Amino acid sequence: MTLVVSDLIVSYGSAPVLERACFTAPRGRLTALIGPNGSGKSTLLKAVAGLLPAAGSVRVDETDLERARRRAEFSYMPQDTGAMVSLTILEVVLLGRLRALGWAIPAAEVSRAAALLDRLGLADLAHRTIDRVSGGQRQLAFLAQALFREPSVLLLDEPTAALDLRRQLTVLEAVRADAAARNVPAIAAMHDLTLAGHFADHIVCLGGRRVDVEGPPEYVLTRDRMRRIYEIDADVEVSPGGGVRVSPLRAL
Repeated sequence: MTLVVSDLIVSYGSAPVLERACFTAPRGRLTALIGPNGSGKSTLLKAVAGLLPAAGSVRVDETDLERARRRAEFSYMPQDTGAMVSLTILEVVLLGRLRALGWAIPAAEVSRAAALLDRLGLADLAHRTIDRVSGGQRQLAFLAQALFREPSVLLLDEPTAALDLRRQLTVLEAVRADAAARNVPAIAAMHDLTLAGHFADHIVCLGGRRVDVEGPPEYVLTRDRMRRIYEIDADVEVSPGGGVRVSPLRAL
């Protein structure tokens, strides 16, 4: 499935946040959504997920958003994954497919959820309640829930924000592999431009309340764009083996 957003307009009261934002998130690829604080990354993801009212068009393989939601499942993971409930981490993951599985959960699905937790480094915490783990571990648990749901469109708001360096790599590898294996679009709002340049196949950059540019990392992540959108001087290096490294030097 390919996600196509056209002329998306979102306002908070009378204040416009996004004005005619347009972009495409290709199937089987990880799309990084970047931009300075306040540029509308979280707002855009919420609007696509149907959590905010918006004008414009959001289509999945030429199907309008409402029909797509009935036919296909969107999975949205917010920045704030706070949850003070007494569910175990394994139960939190299994909730991702409650609608499909019902209350009688096959042993094979429990095994699949446990394998996913192992992949994300949470196997030892599977039976600990979600309110008794760190913020980063809780974030990983809700990412596991989003992946376990096997959505047709995966939307992640800062999925690596509370994680250490090793977990950041693990998460982005898992998301990219899941999108490729199931041939679905995955969109992740990201602040770390080097991680975006290394893991994303496609980048959408917000600026001035709209999409400034989209394309492959080496096309989007340029010194000129760092100055114009982020207001910084930065060294931008394209690696011979693929990926882009952004090294901030000074604020303008």
